[in-house]
Amino acid sequence: MATRFRQRVECSSQVCPIEEIVELKLGLDIVPTPNLYGLIDTSGLLAGDLSGIWVDEYCWTHLESKCRFTLAHEVGHLEMHSDLWNELNFTSVAQWREVIESLLSDEEHWNLETQADMFAGVVLVSSEHLAREFHSEAKVVAEGLAESVSDSDVDPQTVFQVGLKVVCSRIAPRFEVSEPVIDARLHYEGLKGTLAKMILPADTEVDTRKRIMDIE
Repeated sequence: MATRFRQRVECSSQVCPIEEIVELKLGLDIVPTPNLYGLIDTSGLLAGDLSGIWVDEYCWTHLESKCRFTLAHEVGHLEMHSDLWNELNFTSVAQWREVIESLLSDEEHWNLETQADMFAGVVLVSSEHLAREFHSEAKVVAEGLAESVSDSDVDPQTVFQVGLKVVCSRIAPRFEVSEPVIDARLHYEGLKGTLAKMILPADTEVDTRKRIMDIE
């Protein structure tokens, strides 16, 4: 769905212009809201009438990559959960908290947020662009860690986590997102396994590989 959304709004660039998409292509208002995070423990909220997105004011002015993800996340709710929003029928930030707690279980709410997170990740970091950036950086990182990998006294998990951290830190700025977003996208695309094969010795046990990649 997120890939189709990118196509629909004609987003082919590596850095997705999410603010422009929200305002110009979706016709939504972006409303910086003081202390939104303090009120409802979240940095953004799709308005009950689907007319705009409330964004925590501090996030809007100081945390660009987080704000970009927040906007994409709320667009995910618009694309996937608009029927539910109409049913919730809330008119204020405070009312949203009351309504969501009364109508949805914790598990249902968690599922909604997870779906929106995944949508946002793909919108901001497309599979095509991620694969290109990943293979370019992973090769360099694997070569740089070759000596550490050959040292039998070095824990393979430590080597892999260092390599993953470096890859994420190098790729994230190219999409104007945070490192955790790249980490999640690599996991979703199965590229953590590819990185492990590039970094770890060929004789590393299968169980060790699975534990290192956290995919058991």
